Amino acid sequence: HRYCGKNPIILIDEYDTPIQEAYLEKYYEKMVELMRGILGQALKDNSYLTKAVVTGIARISQESLFSGLNNISVYSMLRERFGQYFGFTEEEVLKLLDVTKQPVSISEIKEWYNGYQIGKYVLYNPWSIINCLDHDGELQEYWVNTSNNQLIADLLKGAKPVVKKAFEDLLQGKVIQQTLSESLVFPDVRNKPEALWSLLLYAGYLKVLSRKFMDYKLVCEIAIPNKEVGGVYSKIVSDWFSEPVSAESYDSFVRSLADGDVEKFKLYISSYIVQSGSYFDFNKNTPEQVFHVFILGLVVGLRGEYDIQSNKETGLGRCDVALIPKDITRAGILLEFKISDNLETLHEKAEEALKQIKERQYIEMCKQKGVKEVLAIGLAFCGKHMELVYSHNTTFF
Repeated sequence: HRYCGKNPIILIDEYDTPIQEAYLEKYYEKMVELMRGILGQALKDNSYLTKAVVTGIARISQESLFSGLNNISVYSMLRERFGQYFGFTEEEVLKLLDVTKQPVSISEIKEWYNGYQIGKYVLYNPWSIINCLDHDGELQEYWVNTSNNQLIADLLKGAKPVVKKAFEDLLQGKVIQQTLSESLVFPDVRNKPEALWSLLLYAGYLKVLSRKFMDYKLVCEIAIPNKEVGGVYSKIVSDWFSEPVSAESYDSFVRSLADGDVEKFKLYISSYIVQSGSYFDFNKNTPEQVFHVFILGLVVGLRGEYDIQSNKETGLGRCDVALIPKDITRAGILLEFKISDNLETLHEKAEEALKQIKERQYIEMCKQKGVKEVLAIGLAFCGKHMELVYSHNTTFF
């Protein structure tokens, strides 16, 4: 104002990044206090200010950060106004493709980077689009925000079983229904699922398909937005489960399953259960779904070679985890889990799981895809102990 004689507009981008980093490094309250002071000094009762535009991943709750500021208008991904400015519209992407003349089609771009929707606006990730076109149209995961990924991975590791089960459904391409909030208090993300799902949405890891108010709460149908984010999720989950062990060990584990080396697979699983104790409280009261998510997370590394399905209805029931090979000359893999409350019945429960695969005709999943060989594995868990039995099967046409 002193220089040009006009009241300026203040632009503040990624205002919540320092707060997110502070939360990860455990000095959240101090950073909120600092940011509250900075924003208050700059924006509160400033007669020389025309307006301020503050952008970030999520709205940190007004009580913790924006207290004292007046006339605040908030526009999030849950509101349609200004929705077209949260990313590239399809019209803008088509213009960019026309100008750059890159050898990539709009259908491929859609599969990888489309999926975000705010009201009537369908949006693309700007960072990914720019990088894709700058790399001669090469389709890959460009949007890898290290700090965000670290936070998401950290939160999912410590999430409650009900959250991990919902996350498992998302990995299978399913749509789930969750309560969301437009405000966020970082300490809540560990104990309130609503806060975690909201953070995932605002950070770009989810898309909203529909929304409605129920009992004064905003309930939304959410899903993974596109192939790029699906790949980021896969890496997070793969790192999540393989972190306690070496990369070489995890690669050997993945190969042992793909190659049908069940005895080696058993050794790795038993070892991982022990080593993953910091992420999973494995005990006699651990519900089956926790082991389900544990195994599903371990096999994510095979997504490039298999269509991995969970609890998909087939035959006369739902198979816990099915790996349908993309190359039908390879064997399909079916996994069924049981929980035992004592070690004496562990083997019996594993046999029961294997029997269920056969009696409920889960092999039909592979047969329908033209897969002729099937490896069926029944697993039973009791705390940190595991037993498995298996059989090689042939489908007939």
